[in-house]
Amino acid sequence: MKRPNELMTLKGFDLKGTKRDLILEQPFSNTDDKHYGMPITPCAALDMIKRFQDQISNNDAFSNVYWVEFSKASIFRILSQETCEYVRFYLAIPEIDGKEASLTLEGANASGEVIGKEIMLQIAARMKAQRELSPNVELDEDSIYSEFKHELPPSEEKGNGGKGFLDTTNVKSMRGFIEEKSQELTQTDFPGFLKTFYKYIEDKF
Repeated sequence: MKRPNELMTLKGFDLKGTKRDLILEQPFSNTDDKHYGMPITPCAALDMIKRFQDQISNNDAFSNVYWVEFSKASIFRILSQETCEYVRFYLAIPEIDGKEASLTLEGANASGEVIGKEIMLQIAARMKAQRELSPNVELDEDSIYSEFKHELPPSEEKGNGGKGFLDTTNVKSMRGFIEEKSQELTQTDFPGFLKTFYKYIEDKF
């Protein structure tokens, strides 16, 4: 029988209280290359981030985004749904003017099905009907939700397009970092760049 997951080694204790290596399956790490999150090395992480940033167009809304901060409360609200096994991240543009991008979160079950899918489909249909009836009028959300009572599946976003905790934005701009630190960065190597970047992150938190 094919093993469903990769194996991982953890430090643990046996019956006698002796520390030993425990060889266990690593959840959600299917060996058919269909992984849903795997540990990577620091070099791999930094290189992936750099490749993404290098390929973003200056005119793209996502060129002004480098990282998005979610509180653990947001993530736990998604994970706490019954049958939730995954958090799915969507690239999204929260503001009507479309000048800044973000991420939204929703939960999915073990089969990849969105939690509350049928309700979400009904909501989408009601949104469509309202917009067709009154194209230039703002959506009446209370009317759309009227029959669902407390059944709405939770979704999360970085700050609903506005200011977040402690009056700071939770979506941060790599472009802003480069522009603010451009002179300093021309005189430094990659470790220096990273040190400057991490300091910038802390200052903007």
